[in-house]
Amino acid sequence: MKAIFLDVDGVICTEQSLNLALEKDQDIYNMEFDRRSLKYLKKLMEKTGAVLVLSSSWRDGIGSDDPETRAVMDNLFGRLAENGTPLDHWTPLIYQGGRDDEILAWLRDNPCEAYVIFDDNEYFREAPELERHFVYIEDSQGIDLWDYLKALRVLEGRLLPPRR
Repeated sequence: MKAIFLDVDGVICTEQSLNLALEKDQDIYNMEFDRRSLKYLKKLMEKTGAVLVLSSSWRDGIGSDDPETRAVMDNLFGRLAENGTPLDHWTPLIYQGGRDDEILAWLRDNPCEAYVIFDDNEYFREAPELERHFVYIEDSQGIDLWDYLKALRVLEGRLLPPRR
């Protein structure tokens, strides 16, 4: 199995998609996500057969009884499904750890031949076992061509060089 760990804010929910939602008078319950980011995500999944794993703090809302939170999550899952990038996996919540611990826990339970992490925060700089799988996303831009190419490289088994 191959996996793509997905943060939402800054990766598919970008400045551009938020501005578009404001222009269309959409609220967070039915907003669209960044089209370019979704296009590259779909292309990456089709090309590599990778599954999508939610590693974002948004996963706190999975299974919520709160109607507003459920609406936000239904929109996220629905938009990703419509895009052909279904979201069937998510990392566990580890309140005493960080996002790196959550990804490592998911990987222990779901061994992968290759994986890539899309995030707009640099949680993984201090996690050597994850660092070379991490593609930093500029939060105002979302996934661009260069991010896609880096991720493709990682999912093809050619890890990124260590950062200095």
